[in-house]
Amino acid sequence: TSIAQRYGRNLYGAQQKALQACLDQRLTLIIGPPGTGKTACAAACAAALTRMAQKPNVVLLVAQSNLALDQLMIRTVAASTGAFKSSNVLRVGGNVCLEDAKPFTADAK
Repeated sequence: TSIAQRYGRNLYGAQQKALQACLDQRLTLIIGPPGTGKTACAAACAAALTRMAQKPNVVLLVAQSNLALDQLMIRTVAASTGAFKSSNVLRVGGNVCLEDAKPFTADAK
């Protein structure tokens, strides 16, 4: 199976197209109204890009709010199927974060 098929198996049509665009282009913006699966799609993209890397690389996840960042980071780590090690993930941002994101903060390292 291809990387897009592997990481996109839980995504619906538009999300799968966005994942493929993410893998084919240098920049992909994932936008849409609440509840349309942007976080799931972005997490699949980040996990796939990390898995595709030929050498160690940096994946920068950014979001509009601390909550959105935490959800994206947690889903990316979960979707990565071992591509990320907890020790290699660092959350930088405000002091407010989800409990599941606390192990990734600088204070926890």
